[in-house]
Amino acid sequence: MAHKGGGQVGNETLTARLTRIRAVFFDVDGVLTDGKIYLGREEEMKAFSARDGLAVRMACEAGIDVFLVTGRTSTAVARRADELGVRVFQGVRDKLSCVRSVCEKRGYGLAEAAFVGDDLPDVSAMREVGVAWAVADGVAEVKDVAHLTTASRGGEGVAREVIEKIMRSQGKWQESVKQFLK
Repeated sequence: MAHKGGGQVGNETLTARLTRIRAVFFDVDGVLTDGKIYLGREEEMKAFSARDGLAVRMACEAGIDVFLVTGRTSTAVARRADELGVRVFQGVRDKLSCVRSVCEKRGYGLAEAAFVGDDLPDVSAMREVGVAWAVADGVAEVKDVAHLTTASRGGEGVAREVIEKIMRSQGKWQESVKQFLK
């Protein structure tokens, strides 16, 4: 995972920002999926990483809220959000307004939110949150505003990488992992 600025973001370290994160917002196409959209006779098809799913559940159990925010509308995304027990916002044209609204309703400041994106519609939200991530194969404009860039490409474990980094910075990862090592 690469980051810019030697770990400094403004007057504080990236680690300090990570410790404050209470909510993570993920774009879907190109972040939780590889960005490909398979259209057939019935339902739109998308592939999601099982490792991402486990990490999302671990984050929620550790008290970190996870939200999906996408410009498209898809029954496959709604189904995946339901399986993970997270809230999804679909058909969102203004992702920053969506993130602001959710944060206000939950009592979070934008500095307590992270956003993970890959393409131009994600930039406005990424500029305003406490920690912004670009995926490894994201567009240049997204990488330019991101505090961090994942080693993973979209659909290949991005959520796992981001959530693990946040939980480790908050000292929650090892405790969460213990349930699987019994």
